[in-house]
Amino acid sequence: MQNKLISILEKLGAKSHDKSFKIEPNTDLFENGVIDSLTLIQLVVELEKEFGLQFKYSDIKFENFVSVEKIAALLSSQYKVK
Repeated sequence: MQNKLISILEKLGAKSHDKSFKIEPNTDLFENGVIDSLTLIQLVVELEKEFGLQFKYSDIKFENFVSVEKIAALLSSQYKVK
């Protein structure tokens, strides 16, 4: 699932300013400038479409989307995505 999440992030144009930068599962997406608050909303919408789910408002918080690992954990634990 982590590779799929990285692909989705890249599709959204979520990249660091450094061209050689590679998104890893534990990369802090906010700290490294990969996503910002607007990209976060775009990511939520894309994930809902991709996995056929609807996030609970209480799950849409920065700490759940800080890394690919955190996003995967949220999807698997709360939404049973494999």
